[in-house]
Amino acid sequence: MISNIKSLDQKALEIASDAKFLTGIPSDKTSSENVNNIVEIIFCGDENWSFKLASHLLSMELPFKKIQLGGLYQLDEKHGSEIIPLINNNSQKTTLIISQKQKAIKNAFDAFQFLDKPFNVSLCQKEIGHGESMDQVMLDLRAPWLQHLSVIGSQAQYTNADFLATNQQSFFSSYRLGEVRKNIGMCEPEIRMSDLLGIDLGVLKSSEVESTTHVSSVGFTVEELCQLAHYAGRSEQNKVFTIFNCSQTMAEIAIDVIGTLSWYFLYGLDMSGLQYPPKVNNMITYVVEGSIYSETLVFYKDDLHQKWWLKSPYPKKKLAQENPLIACDYQDYSTAVNEQMLTDRLEKALERHENSEDVLDPQVA
Repeated sequence: MISNIKSLDQKALEIASDAKFLTGIPSDKTSSENVNNIVEIIFCGDENWSFKLASHLLSMELPFKKIQLGGLYQLDEKHGSEIIPLINNNSQKTTLIISQKQKAIKNAFDAFQFLDKPFNVSLCQKEIGHGESMDQVMLDLRAPWLQHLSVIGSQAQYTNADFLATNQQSFFSSYRLGEVRKNIGMCEPEIRMSDLLGIDLGVLKSSEVESTTHVSSVGFTVEELCQLAHYAGRSEQNKVFTIFNCSQTMAEIAIDVIGTLSWYFLYGLDMSGLQYPPKVNNMITYVVEGSIYSETLVFYKDDLHQKWWLKSPYPKKKLAQENPLIACDYQDYSTAVNEQMLTDRLEKALERHENSEDVLDPQVA
């Protein structure tokens, strides 16, 4: 199977013609009618490292039936900008980028800016507002299309308090490591609405992945990151999942960690099969009226996929046209009903919708 790995350069970015299904069964026994998502995997680093990762991933059981491998690529870091053409707005194509360095996530962000439509980003990293940390880079470049940026797993000792105070607005949210580890499901709606999820391997505890440069006494476990990767795979919105800062100084166990994160992302993707916005016909509807908000709030509960949604109360706004349903959870609904108030997540989301441009002929979801 390793023969499916292709080396990319500036003139070779086409999909490999001999790519095989990621199903764990012979491709001739897999009906193409079942495939609803094509996955391209890019290993961005030196050739030996890329082949180790690819070999390990393909040695795993891959019992997927709804996703098809469009190609596995190896790309030198010096050609990092060549990642951009592989990211597009095809709703049935997803890109997984595994990179030794940080610039891969920056290139993915730039690609979404080129699409000329609103998008959301979630970053799993421990720093906020420090030097060249990706949250600061993205917020500096966010206009005009980045609508919302979430930082998941931040740590107080690596957080620039002035930067945080300045940017706690509707377009930015942060979730501290402690609260996420206490209830990791709280991040699922943020990731569900994100077109791009980036996981910095620096968020792991040092005891999880030994390294001569990565030293952190606190952080996520591999199991917790796998859950976040799974959320991204199950998302109706996600187009790109990037694992970055995969330093070669990390022990050999890092190969297994990266492969496992990739596997859980693919596993979630295979379970998804949904398009955004999902149909609400078979969902349970809950209407919240009262003084909580100037508009009536309509929540939907999807029992089949265990997801909650809030219908945007601003159908005449441009952002509501792009995102008619806002991802939320039971806690968001319960707070609205029982406490007659909005959670911070919904308050910021509705503020973004209310402040977006008007449109003439709204199509109500």
